[in-house]
Amino acid sequence: MIPWAQGEDLTAAQLEDYAARLARRPELWAHRIAHDPAARVFEELERDDHLAVWLICWMEDHDTGFHDHDLSQGAVAVVRGAVRTRDGSRP
Repeated sequence: MIPWAQGEDLTAAQLEDYAARLARRPELWAHRIAHDPAARVFEELERDDHLAVWLICWMEDHDTGFHDHDLSQGAVAVVRGAVRTRDGSRP
């Protein structure tokens, strides 16, 4: 995908930068976009011991439910649409 310093965990700033740069490169992932009215569609794009990259497609009425990623850090880039929190606000 997009080169990064493999072999080490990324900082929060590096994760945000990676997500933003990847979002600006649809030629790397757009062909994998899929929507299913019944459920979220997700596909892992990349993984190693320090980074997992997912493409997640959902529709207006889909919900992730409350879930915990344990000790993981994360960054999200929304390329179309919006994310809404449980209270209805948009982060």
